[in-house]
Amino acid sequence: MPSVDLFAEDNAHELFVLALLRRIMGEAGGSIHVNVRSAVGGHGRALTELRIYQRAVLRGAAGLPRPDLLMVVIDATCKGRVEARNDVIAETAAAAAGEGPRRRAPAVT
Repeated sequence: MPSVDLFAEDNAHELFVLALLRRIMGEAGGSIHVNVRSAVGGHGRALTELRIYQRAVLRGAAGLPRPDLLMVVIDATCKGRVEARNDVIAETAAAAAGEGPRRRAPAVT
């Protein structure tokens, strides 16, 4: 069964993505296991939890397995689509490099 780790900005995102994934897998005749890693606290909290999670996975902390898919779901109501996407890219790149938090990534269009 495929596993998905989900980082969501809030409960509405979590509920929407869970329903969407289950529907897609149901229509495909399969099933899926979703681990919600962060679902409350907004944009900054989701990115902070993502950074902590990535470091733990990269270190193999507590036997944390790598999922088949990692989903990061945040909205762009406050920052705009490009800035929100760049924040996620910056956090994932920083965590992979073992660096501290970043708030800006090179622009991706």
